[in-house]
Amino acid sequence: MVSAGSAFAAPPKLEFLFPAGGQRGTAVAVTAHGAFDKWPVQTWCSRKEVALAIADEKGKLTVTVPAEAAPGICWIRLYDAEGATSLRPFVIDMLPEIVEVEPNNEWKKPQAIEAPSMIVNGRFETAGDADLFAVPLKQGQTLVASMDAHRTLGSPLDGALQIVSSDGFLLEHNEDTHGLDPQIPFTAPADGTYLVRALSFPADPNSTIGLAGGASYVYRLTLTTGGFADHAWPHSASSVAAAPVELFGWNIPETARHFPAVVASAENSEIALVSPELANVLMLPVEPHPVAVEAQPAGVREPQAL
Repeated sequence: MVSAGSAFAAPPKLEFLFPAGGQRGTAVAVTAHGAFDKWPVQTWCSRKEVALAIADEKGKLTVTVPAEAAPGICWIRLYDAEGATSLRPFVIDMLPEIVEVEPNNEWKKPQAIEAPSMIVNGRFETAGDADLFAVPLKQGQTLVASMDAHRTLGSPLDGALQIVSSDGFLLEHNEDTHGLDPQIPFTAPADGTYLVRALSFPADPNSTIGLAGGASYVYRLTLTTGGFADHAWPHSASSVAAAPVELFGWNIPETARHFPAVVASAENSEIALVSPELANVLMLPVEPHPVAVEAQPAGVREPQAL
């Protein structure tokens, strides 16, 4: 006979982390959202250089990222004697980071972004929530606003971004640039403060008509007037032969645009293209064979030799 006191506890359950990322060279206070019958728990991380420390308060931990850590995703799991949680992503980036501060729903009362490049860790906590951020720009300056939510974090949201003038007029709108995640490059027509408005709809459509939200609707919003890489040519890297790669995007200096000899490890499915002159990291898929780039002329009478 098994008494109630000796019954097994449920294994821990980790639904998401917030904030879901941090800058290299910082220690980030993170909340693990889920169910934990026993606390403290044990931790596991896919990156050995990243240190995890469990706090006394349930659900709280500190993620310490060394300055030399490679940008990209690390995977975190919590476990105890009863079982282990699913893996959850934590993104290592290069820019300074802040956490969204409510209330910032109204265009007259946005959250101010003073730095030229910043990552905002935000969350649409309730249905109807909208987050606004005020960014000062000079005429001709290009701001890139890029949301990472569904594609990397697995957030249940289909995001949208808007650029709004300081007097409330809609200037730009974007959805689904990267899967369900939006991105806007915006060049300021005049000096002034412009608003970036972040919105959320359910990633799985339902009968609801309106903005969606919930505890797990987390996102990371890059706001930068610095170099931002959108894509590369060619679109993949080889693990057997070095080849040049060129970056395309906005505000990219010539010294950061060209990677003359990229070769990837066959052990990895992706390679990160990193430069201190870029605000973001561009991931290229790795191919186990040489990568050829089309060269003109390549017509019927002068085909390209492979």
